[in-house]
Amino acid sequence: MLRTRVAASIAAHAVEPELHRVFLEQMPRIKAPRSAASEGFMLEEAKQLLPAWGCTAPDVELAWWMMQTAAHAVVHQAIVERPDDLRSGALAEELVRLLDRYLRGEQAPGPRAGAGREDT
Repeated sequence: MLRTRVAASIAAHAVEPELHRVFLEQMPRIKAPRSAASEGFMLEEAKQLLPAWGCTAPDVELAWWMMQTAAHAVVHQAIVERPDDLRSGALAEELVRLLDRYLRGEQAPGPRAGAGREDT
């Protein structure tokens, strides 16, 4: 599900990427209205899919919003700052990994916060 969602977002932004970049850099932020019907349908689907998929978030609606917002921001910023990673697929893989870990509540490998610190 995540891979498909990320691929669709990247594909939508791949049309005229240079024009998209100019819009992002030069135009003020305009909040476009979202379709209430579409949003409601997607949210209802998310409420069914995310828990079945292993989402550990206590608020599925908030988790869905966080996922959409984070993915959207990453793709938009990549158009300007990392177009090669966007084209190569590297960004898509990292975005899927980021969203997967967030939704499943998994920690990245490595030292825990505060590990190795001596208390005095």
